[in-house]
Amino acid sequence: MNRPVAATFLVALLLLVGARSTAAAAQLEVKVFTGGDDLRGNCWANLTIKLKDHDPRTFEAFVRGLRGNSVAQVDLDYPELIDPNQVEYFQIQHVSQEGPFETRDNWNMDLIELAMKFGRFPIVIGKHGPHRFTGASALLTFYPPR
Repeated sequence: MNRPVAATFLVALLLLVGARSTAAAAQLEVKVFTGGDDLRGNCWANLTIKLKDHDPRTFEAFVRGLRGNSVAQVDLDYPELIDPNQVEYFQIQHVSQEGPFETRDNWNMDLIELAMKFGRFPIVIGKHGPHRFTGASALLTFYPPR
């Protein structure tokens, strides 16, 4: 094997081994893009993730009080998630707190994107486009791309 090919092979092998050894340390990066209708300050969203062979895990109030047409990024620790193929589904629950003179909050979520971060390299493991949360539609379930 000539030197350039051997060096390339060695770098690729080190990257592969390094990626495998950091898999357990991956962080979950969640980006939420709000549309024209905000998520009121006294309202929030819960994120539930179901992994194969695990009970669902809920991150309560992972976002709250988002202005219209804004972006929020949240990093979550989820040590059990080490492989994108573990994910069965994602669920967003919109929780609205009504006051005496308020109706249930509606919220336009333009996009949610979930990525596992291995150092600086995110891998998108879930994504869902526009959804309008209302009193009749406070729960959204979506699945990872296959």
